[in-house]
Amino acid sequence: MSSELVNVLVLAGLASVILILSVTAIVLKIKNNKLISVVAQLFVDKSVLSEEIDRLSFIVNNGPSIENDFIKFLSDSRDGAYEYIEKVQTAIEALYKAMESDKESEIDRTYKELLKFLPSKNMDVVE
Repeated sequence: MSSELVNVLVLAGLASVILILSVTAIVLKIKNNKLISVVAQLFVDKSVLSEEIDRLSFIVNNGPSIENDFIKFLSDSRDGAYEYIEKVQTAIEALYKAMESDKESEIDRTYKELLKFLPSKNMDVVE
């Protein structure tokens, strides 16, 4: 009977050890999955932060240049617009004077000069 008791105790001990190891393996698997998820999220976060740092670095390094270029563009656009307006007004005044003089050839010439300020069919280009 004592050998049977020893066998039962040994089997119970082995079963307990197997149960404890199984539970530990399951707990470790769950923790490992969580760690893998956290590490993956850290890589994504690192990538996003790296891109944002690159973008901000570009802005810091090129910000004044971009701003100056934009101001220059606005200034050039304004100057071009004023020049265009002056030329159109001069052409309108020439047409007006030609119409007052009642000379058909002069009216025709100044009218054609004025039409040159209209956009071409391309709509982006003024001839």
